[in-house]
Amino acid sequence: GQPVSRWELNEQLMNRFGQQTLDTIVNERLILGAARQKGVLVTTNEINDRIKQIEEKLKGKSTLAEALAAQGMTAGMFRRQIEIQVSIEKLFAKEATVSSQEIDDYISKNGALYKDATDQAAVKEEVKTLLSQQKLSEAFDSWFTDIKKNAKVLKFL
Repeated sequence: GQPVSRWELNEQLMNRFGQQTLDTIVNERLILGAARQKGVLVTTNEINDRIKQIEEKLKGKSTLAEALAAQGMTAGMFRRQIEIQVSIEKLFAKEATVSSQEIDDYISKNGALYKDATDQAAVKEEVKTLLSQQKLSEAFDSWFTDIKKNAKVLKFL
């Protein structure tokens, strides 16, 4: 067989995944930088607490390490994703609030989805989470579009 040089490998990786990887890095830095400018910081304890919540949800199905391996993520990459997610949640906490009226409206419009539900409190909590995530996503998408449009990104590759 013939050896594969590091240069050849790097060139192939850059050609295949370089732009996507660069965009991801730039986007992460834009989000965290803008959050910090607004005074939003995420502590190590907040990251650890979120990881514990995720581990609780995984119990009995798989370990966090197995789930990360299946996603091709390292623990460091995962912590970074948690930091970004918590930053976004803190930035848009007000925009993501959901009223009891919104929850009731959603349930009445989508009653067929919940006709067999026996625990109404759990249904309301599930709907609250869903609506909150939708609002969070909408607020973030609008904000991030503006941030990207106004960012001065220079690429030296």
